[in-house]
Amino acid sequence: VLMPAASLIWPQRSALEKPVMRPAYSCWNKVPEEIQKKVQAIALQTQNPAVKKAVRGTGPGIADHIPKKKYPPRKVNENVLNAIIDKFNAQVASFKDIHEILLTCNKALHEGLGMRHAFIGVLNKGAESLRPVYSVGIADNNPIRGVNIRLAENRFINKLIIKPASFKVDRHNCAQVKAMLSDEVAKMLENENFMVMSLFAKGKPIGVVYTDASATEDHITDEEYVAFKKICQSTSHALDAYAKRSKPKP
Repeated sequence: VLMPAASLIWPQRSALEKPVMRPAYSCWNKVPEEIQKKVQAIALQTQNPAVKKAVRGTGPGIADHIPKKKYPPRKVNENVLNAIIDKFNAQVASFKDIHEILLTCNKALHEGLGMRHAFIGVLNKGAESLRPVYSVGIADNNPIRGVNIRLAENRFINKLIIKPASFKVDRHNCAQVKAMLSDEVAKMLENENFMVMSLFAKGKPIGVVYTDASATEDHITDEEYVAFKKICQSTSHALDAYAKRSKPKP
């Protein structure tokens, strides 16, 4: 028979020992000390503000902010990239339709330049909004696939439609860019390092090309940005040549 003060909560090796209460762990908001130390070490190593915020207890959750394994460096396949650019500029007749041209643009970005995800937003007939019709490396359940980017609510995208232009966005100008986007679009374009450029044919806007680098990848380099612009310019050239070739004869 256990003595009055003895139980599973107050363990005793003998009935004569004084009861000692085990330390309690809170079920909410607290993290055991050993886990806290591990996360603090990660924060010091990575200098990641999101991790540090979580360590201080003000973030959404430590597990959500522990950095994931870093992607290996992107690799350019020059053979693929040069072959596609040559095809855009000198072999337009080999494309059967506009769809093939835009799909080939994504191929140049993904297989040639080495970008892991990209999409081409196509302008609707009323020139009021863009919809990501062609994508690569973007999961089927990603909400960006179904978003309708209204130009009136997204001044940054609208600038690309007014005239041919390109932008390289990074942590230095990301806040300024996202201030010109609707909350919905800014949330979906969560990466702070991306490139965009408009596509034109016969002087009219066709859409916008987007590709990015996630937080676990190397930052987009100036060389990659130059290659990205070359891909988009060549795509516009192919679209323009195809539109002129397909113009109905009087």
